[in-house]
Amino acid sequence: MSFIQPFTIGEYLFVEVLGTTPPYIVHRTIHLAGQKFKYFRTFKNVNPESRDSHSHSGDLRHEADVLRLLELPSVPKFCDFGEVKGHSYLVMEYIWGRSLLHILRELKVHRKMLSPDFASHIAGEVCQCIGQAHAYRSETFPEGIAHYNLSPRNIIISYSGEVHLVDFGHRSPRLSRDTWDQFEFRNLSYLSPEQVTGSTVSPRADLFTMGSILYEMITGMPPFLEKTPEKVVNRIARCSFQEPCAVHPGVPHELGRLVLQAMSAYPDDRFATATEMGHALDRYMKRSHSTFTSAKVRKLMRTLFEKEIVGDIKFFGKLADVVAPEARLLVRSIPRILFDEIQAEGSASNFEGLELGSSLSGSGAGSRSRSRTPSSRSGSSVSAAPSPADSPSSTPPGEGGIRSTMDYTLEELRAHHQNARRGTDSFFEDEDSILVGEPGAVRIMPVHAGGPAPQPQVAPIAAVPAATGRSRGPRRMRTSILPFGEPGAQGKPGQPPPPMAWERESGLEIPSVSEAAPQPDPAPAPGQRVLSGGLLPAEDERSHLIGKQLGEYTITGVLGWGGMGTVYDGIQPTIGKEVAIKVLNPTLCANPQIAQRFLAEAKAVNSIRNPNIIDIFSFGIFEEHYHYFVMEKLNGITLGSFLLQHRIMPMDVAFEILAQVFSAVSAAHEKGIIHRDLKPENIYLEKRPLYDHYVKILDFGIAKFTVSGFKSAITKAGTPIGTPKYMSPEQCRGVEVTASSDIYTLGVMLYEMFTGTLPFRKNSYMEMLLAHLNETPTRPSMLVKMDPALENMILWTLRKDPKDRPSSVRELSDNLLAYLKTKK
Repeated sequence: MSFIQPFTIGEYLFVEVLGTTPPYIVHRTIHLAGQKFKYFRTFKNVNPESRDSHSHSGDLRHEADVLRLLELPSVPKFCDFGEVKGHSYLVMEYIWGRSLLHILRELKVHRKMLSPDFASHIAGEVCQCIGQAHAYRSETFPEGIAHYNLSPRNIIISYSGEVHLVDFGHRSPRLSRDTWDQFEFRNLSYLSPEQVTGSTVSPRADLFTMGSILYEMITGMPPFLEKTPEKVVNRIARCSFQEPCAVHPGVPHELGRLVLQAMSAYPDDRFATATEMGHALDRYMKRSHSTFTSAKVRKLMRTLFEKEIVGDIKFFGKLADVVAPEARLLVRSIPRILFDEIQAEGSASNFEGLELGSSLSGSGAGSRSRSRTPSSRSGSSVSAAPSPADSPSSTPPGEGGIRSTMDYTLEELRAHHQNARRGTDSFFEDEDSILVGEPGAVRIMPVHAGGPAPQPQVAPIAAVPAATGRSRGPRRMRTSILPFGEPGAQGKPGQPPPPMAWERESGLEIPSVSEAAPQPDPAPAPGQRVLSGGLLPAEDERSHLIGKQLGEYTITGVLGWGGMGTVYDGIQPTIGKEVAIKVLNPTLCANPQIAQRFLAEAKAVNSIRNPNIIDIFSFGIFEEHYHYFVMEKLNGITLGSFLLQHRIMPMDVAFEILAQVFSAVSAAHEKGIIHRDLKPENIYLEKRPLYDHYVKILDFGIAKFTVSGFKSAITKAGTPIGTPKYMSPEQCRGVEVTASSDIYTLGVMLYEMFTGTLPFRKNSYMEMLLAHLNETPTRPSMLVKMDPALENMILWTLRKDPKDRPSSVRELSDNLLAYLKTKK
């Protein structure tokens, strides 16, 4: 965002470019028609370059219709909608503050993050707002008004400490394989599983998104952080993320469980309504942070953005000298109104050096209440712009010879936004480089629970790489910070760490850990004060191993991570062989059951010795608490990604892939090993000589051994183990499984490969288990055109009774491959 040479269109004075992301151009404006300034207004219009696309104008009209209906104090007020020469525009109230995304980025620059009380308060306010919107009913919106595009970018915190929600009225993103690359990380990573998979979308999608945002606030990391759109979509579709307390051991267990409920893969397992989620957050706040008030949010905003607040006020003080005479009196009143706003219910101690000048009109600075009722809209309900210092190209009025106000047309806006466009096609914006982990960047992650508490010190700001592409000087923090390692952040010394998570769809039971009793915040040292309840510094444990030598291999980077641990890039320096190194999270090694599971995976893979099962070269323990194994590095995509791209698999491709899958699973069964978690995400496809799709089967972490010499991984009678969408009836019951269980799972995948959908699509975990137990899948020929021979073989594998399925994978292979061979 940057201030611009002021110009007028009709009754509006344009003072700042807010966004130029296609297909819209967004400005901050001042309405000149009134005798008195009330609030800034957002002027949003379709980019003239997109004027031939009627859909964009239709979307803007839909947004205007929603704002007309929603008269909520937390939603910008609708002002105007119209067209000029075929170009649609929307005018609405603008909030004087900063987006949650901007706040999180500002904190990351200082290696800080929001504490649970701040995060829960913000989330609770958003839930209250979307709950009221969901409850609205009309002929146009029979199921209520859903947001469908929630993200930290459109949650605005005003400088007075209030939480607002903007961009209400956008339609749910139109996602397909061809459009993934059009989305940036921040636009894609907060969507719900049903939005990315094309399932039926309901207002409960907003609850999943709100859970994702709360997750990022309390852990410092987005739940679905990946480097490409395809990987993000895959992670969201599988609902694969670590539990919050596994990422940040300081997350209260009650708050972590609340996040997990909101982020369930099944909509019916989430909160029933946003209001219910808001009430759950309110109960948590009353029990754990009963003294918290929005005044603390206001103090945080004033501490973080004092420079911007002062710069904004000064900008409009100078603007009054260069606008047209008829607008001068109105513009001249703005600085006093803004000054009054920042003094509301607070002292002027941080702004004593701000000189407003004798020419300003308006009431003096006084205390003013901010009740959350529709009647409270006033001149203070306006939104923030960055100060000129934030943008090297911006020039405030009165400096650099700014000319008088000019008149423009909508077509001429194109010339004004060209320089403001983002200069990169990267999936990540420059400000998110600290998340991506570029060379030398510091990841914002807390230290692991098993290690010593970090020292209560704040790293110098100069030592932290700032986001590229921004002109940012060191910002002076005017208060002491509550360190992460202090009492109250991690619980009592000597207590066991909180449990870690597998992928969210795993049914594995995690040993319970009692919650630490709430600890009071440490008293500030003499002469110091704690910043509004505390901000938590964080470090990244994963980066500590980069450059280390594990046996004959050197760790060179991070490939990804999951609930069990991290997968690193590695190399054998002598011959230059690239490998992947899977390292178990050190906090899990103390649990014999989990360590056994990790070791069982390496043993299982090594015992099978099939070319279509991933190779493991070595395994061991590093520095006494890092369990690891070294495996071949794969370059390709998962079968799940392939199905997302192609939906229904061609017969010739199916023959090539299934021949290898059957060979690998059959070899495992012959060794007495049952996989128990076969699914498209655990089947990797590579292009190799003589093969367009060379198969590698991964993840034997919950495999079951039926021969002597091996001890099975985690198994507990009565506990479902596996991924619910692909589990056999035996797994759903939690009873003893045989090789026939893998055959059923293969049948689910066959159904998906040849119909483009799963045999059962349910909205809750329990409904999915019951469907596998009791329901008969729809005949594939009712969904797509299919030969009876193929249909009967698929349904053969999906029989409820294991005895009625193929007796072995080899029997299924002989029949199905013989059929597919005739169709190649």
